Amino acid sequence: MKKLYLVFVCLFVNGFVHGQSLGLVTLEGKQFKLNGSNFYPRVINYEVEISSPDPATTTWQSDGYITPFIAYGDNGGTASEFYECADKTTCDNQLQNDFNYIAGMGFNTVRIAAFFPRYRTGQLEWQGRQHNNGWFSIPLAPNNATDPGMQFIFNMYENLLTVAENTTNAVTLAPQPLKVIFIMIGQNGPFDSPEVAAYNDFLRELSIFIAASPHKNTVLAYDLWNEPCYEDEGPKTKEETCTIIRDWYNTAKSNDPDHLITLGSCGVGDIMKYDPGIIKVDFISVHTYPSWKPFEDRNDPYYQALAVKRVYNELYWINESSPCPWIIGETGFTASNFHTIAEGLYGTVADQDIFAQQTLEAVCNCGGSGYSWWAYQDTHWPNPNFPGGEFFGLLERDYVPSAAAEKDAVTTFRNYVPAVTGPCPVDYSPAYDANKIYYNSYLYPPNPTQEITRTVIDQNGNPVKDAVVGVHFDMGQHPAGTDNSDFFYTMTDENGQFTAISYDYAFPQGNSIGIAQIKISAAGSERLKWGWCPGCVVLPPSPITLKKIDFNYDGVLQNQTLTTSTFPTNYKGWNTLTLTNVDIQTGFAGNFTARKEVKVNSEFHAANGAEVHIYCQPQVFSDCNDFQTFLMQRQANNLSNNSANNEKEIEISFDKIVNAFITIFPNPNNGVFTVQLHDNNAANKIETISITNSMGSLVYSEKINNSIKELNLLHFSKGIYHAKIITSSKSEIKKIIIN
Repeated sequence: MKKLYLVFVCLFVNGFVHGQSLGLVTLEGKQFKLNGSNFYPRVINYEVEISSPDPATTTWQSDGYITPFIAYGDNGGTASEFYECADKTTCDNQLQNDFNYIAGMGFNTVRIAAFFPRYRTGQLEWQGRQHNNGWFSIPLAPNNATDPGMQFIFNMYENLLTVAENTTNAVTLAPQPLKVIFIMIGQNGPFDSPEVAAYNDFLRELSIFIAASPHKNTVLAYDLWNEPCYEDEGPKTKEETCTIIRDWYNTAKSNDPDHLITLGSCGVGDIMKYDPGIIKVDFISVHTYPSWKPFEDRNDPYYQALAVKRVYNELYWINESSPCPWIIGETGFTASNFHTIAEGLYGTVADQDIFAQQTLEAVCNCGGSGYSWWAYQDTHWPNPNFPGGEFFGLLERDYVPSAAAEKDAVTTFRNYVPAVTGPCPVDYSPAYDANKIYYNSYLYPPNPTQEITRTVIDQNGNPVKDAVVGVHFDMGQHPAGTDNSDFFYTMTDENGQFTAISYDYAFPQGNSIGIAQIKISAAGSERLKWGWCPGCVVLPPSPITLKKIDFNYDGVLQNQTLTTSTFPTNYKGWNTLTLTNVDIQTGFAGNFTARKEVKVNSEFHAANGAEVHIYCQPQVFSDCNDFQTFLMQRQANNLSNNSANNEKEIEISFDKIVNAFITIFPNPNNGVFTVQLHDNNAANKIETISITNSMGSLVYSEKINNSIKELNLLHFSKGIYHAKIITSSKSEIKKIIIN
């Protein structure tokens, strides 16, 4: 007799790691754990540099050291860059003082920023700065663990871990070791094969080094990449980016299985390439900041409130779109007691404090597992958006850490206790509404002659919710002769509908506004693109099909018929996967996988000749080769499936069901429902229906001799019952819910 095999593969591993060693931070579902207790990462971003007093490029081997970022600039209040220390001993003391103060501000983790190698002229190097005078290069040979540059850099990592482990809370004076997140990459470039391979080699040697370090428990996570949306300049498919992150993840985990791995994601900004639905990490670190249009007055409370709501948009979207746990990896608000709006400030220090309070609360309420603030201290470091320096810090620049340097938000962080206090405060509605910030983040007025409305569906005809639609509008030429354009993001609603609105805020109304480019993508989906062609982009009519793989934290597959032509064939849930009313036909072969459990509910049918595998394993990610059939600019390559280790296999066989099955509908119901036998053999009938209550007592029995029967049990109490249905060829027990 032919048999249908369901294979359950269970790994008895606690969390995502190989053990629960004291001092290691682990993840259980969305909850970080430390020594068996809940741990909420409260993270501050802290920038460091490598310095040397001598301009000669070889002396770093003997006299190089780590120093706080030069742009913090404690120089008696003068507006200039100036190192706060000049040798290893004084710099170690300065670092320790800063870390002690960080613990005293209420943080338990420090994310080390601006500390990573760079790929230039065909090799990795580390940039250092001669004390107060120019840059020098430390060449690295990542394939050689004994290379002088690699040995020196690893000593710098060890130095930072030692300082973090020796931290004492500056307020309570009690020992309070800080956890550390290390950024691996933070530069821009094409990230072609040689560059990707070089970083992989460095990550391999670093993970080997940290796994053997006596201070390894100080490490919370490796942050593989800081904001790839800005850094990766090369054209890539999602399959290719999935493969890059997967290989880096596997390299680190194979050498250091006890530490977590994240990525500094731009969130919505990464959806077209470094999609949070496909990258292989233990948790996402999403970067989200207040955003402003030129016409908005940053000192106006109304526009400040809109900017905060845009951050809520990101939090809600990442929670809906990321299959894995997430934290805020960076957020901040520029403010200073001593500087002005002309230098790029978002508001006052009181406004900054309000922003901190609101976003701390929103992260918990929107499903986040941790929070990270940018940054520790204001800097003199200018950029086009902040010509006078950056003022995201919790401490004013040009001051040693002290009460005099603290901004108002320090008190908020010092007293913060994470808790869920209500719903996510996103300005959202299930159906598109132009007045909701989630769909119209800058509240542009409707523009019927220019706006675009379409519906997006997946390959099965289901509406795609939370797809990201980016529309680039060409707004003509400025009187001075320069072109002006705008980029508008919106999301699809629960019906798959979106409306993109153009708005000419730069010039008087009446200029010609043309659609120059449109991009559409969603978590785990292909990306579609129309353009570049100012004023002549034409979208196809609704519905637009976006091929998609559903991979969610708690996955649900329901009301589906799976055939030999079904795509995809692998169904996964990060935490759980629930299968309800799934009909698997002859010839289909596929897998159903989750970390915690796979729930097989009623009306799950697999025909003879189908092959079904159900897995429970500690790591569940998208398979990069699932995407190679439909992503733009795909390049052929050979990819292997994710593999699981230490598996125990249990094989269960089921006898052939002669193409017959029984359904009960509706279920749940109010007591009125129908029992139906589905069988190609017309002679096969339902002979008897017997119903028992939750105590096992028989409460109903009837002889039928038909293939369909409607029952009226309105007089039954609400609860769970079991019906035993005996037919001419078989018997089956079905659960009935009366509510």
